[in-house]
Amino acid sequence: MRKILYGDIPHPEIASSLELIGHAYITSGEYYHALEYYNQALAIHQQLHKDPHDDVACCLCSISRICKPLNRFDEGMRAGTLALDIAKSLHGDSPHTISALAFCSVGAAAIDLGDFHKSIEHFEHSLATYQQLYGDRPHPEMARSLYYLGITHNLIGDFRKSLEYGEQGLLMYQRLYQGRPHPNVALSLDSMGDSYRALGELQEGARCKDEAAAMNEQLGKGRGDQSHEAR
Repeated sequence: MRKILYGDIPHPEIASSLELIGHAYITSGEYYHALEYYNQALAIHQQLHKDPHDDVACCLCSISRICKPLNRFDEGMRAGTLALDIAKSLHGDSPHTISALAFCSVGAAAIDLGDFHKSIEHFEHSLATYQQLYGDRPHPEMARSLYYLGITHNLIGDFRKSLEYGEQGLLMYQRLYQGRPHPNVALSLDSMGDSYRALGELQEGARCKDEAAAMNEQLGKGRGDQSHEAR
């Protein structure tokens, strides 16, 4: 309908519709189609905004995340880095959700490329920005940063630090979902299980792994929510 109304004229409502369709494809796990629609939305945003703009940066962050399940890691890093450059040019050192999102995008892409220290640096920036914005209030993106900091510290062998971040992320997810089962809670438990096992605390590791497995089995009957790996 919006395409009929506006034709080939770039319009923010067309870009918004394309992003909504892309998000629907993400939810169904059809990432190639999702990327196609987000790239179309990006092209419209870039036509509408010749100067740096939050809409362009936000769309780039979405593209960066979609590249992860497609194993297009270099492309994901390019999109995340460009988003961060735009966010910095617009907001400088002032805390802003787009800046935090862009830091997170670069951090996630850096993990996939094996640059774990770069990942930690960017997720720390993301977490600090969200904390400035939301304080002690739970927020899904803040929990996501905590989760990935736990994952990345595990990958560099700092298992105590991994558990510290992992537990903070788990508690925040439990607050967000009010104790209900959720894929992100299960992922957090499973990751903590790995860290406990690496530290030789096998009983705690088994407990976390068992809780994660039980939750995944419960969710498997009708999984509608998307985990970190599919966002």
